[in-house]
Amino acid sequence: MILPLFVLATGAMYMGYLGFESFVGHDAEHFWGQAILVLPSHPALEAAHHVPLWVKYLPLAVGGAGIALAYVLYMGMPSLPGVIAGRVQGLYQFLLNKWYFDELYDLIFVRPAFMLGRGFWKGGDGALIDGVGPDGISAAVKYLAKRAGAIQSGYLYHYALAMLTGLVVLVTWYLFGHGG
Repeated sequence: MILPLFVLATGAMYMGYLGFESFVGHDAEHFWGQAILVLPSHPALEAAHHVPLWVKYLPLAVGGAGIALAYVLYMGMPSLPGVIAGRVQGLYQFLLNKWYFDELYDLIFVRPAFMLGRGFWKGGDGALIDGVGPDGISAAVKYLAKRAGAIQSGYLYHYALAMLTGLVVLVTWYLFGHGG
């Protein structure tokens, strides 16, 4: 699970290196300007150098103690973690489920995005694009074919009447309309 993070981090570092010149330009030493200026009236960075030594080593000590405790519990007394988990079941479930971040993320982001995507799919793609495009055209052709099929009776005199009517309309349009 950590391999994708390494791939992403490596890509980010190289992209930052490649894009540095176009972002910063040739004047790199003046790019930051006064961004990291510490005024004498605000000695925050100077005070960070005078933090007591125990504060600096506390994270290392706590990390080492955690590693040692995990080794004792899981290597030395492998039955003890099960007993502890049974006594503090609520805390164990909370930590086992990673503070329920996955469920919260699913509720806040994944489900709304899924519903939005489904709405675009059904309303946009299904109803609008397919309804007007391929499905709409095929439905219109089917409707017109059905209507045209109702006109076709199979009798020759019906077809002759239709041709004669068309000829009269065409001549009328030519004489009185736009034809001449």
